[in-house]
Amino acid sequence: MDVFERLAKIEEDLRVLGRDYDQYFAGGLKTEPFALLSRVEREIQTLSVDPTLNTAQRFKLNTIMARFHVNKTRWQKILRQREQLAD
Repeated sequence: MDVFERLAKIEEDLRVLGRDYDQYFAGGLKTEPFALLSRVEREIQTLSVDPTLNTAQRFKLNTIMARFHVNKTRWQKILRQREQLAD
């Protein structure tokens, strides 16, 4: 699998992860989607240290990383709010 295919797979996984978190927050899923979250984080980390990425691939990865971190921060904030309401 080449780098652009891996990046496309991460983007697709990120979309699915967002959908899964939306379902989790709405009560449709009983557990948080940890497995997919871990897989996305691991793949991003693996590609971020790859010295063979060209400029276009690095730009695409940085865009994906930014989107992932914004979403992860939002999900963590919602989880904290839910925990505070539960207390």
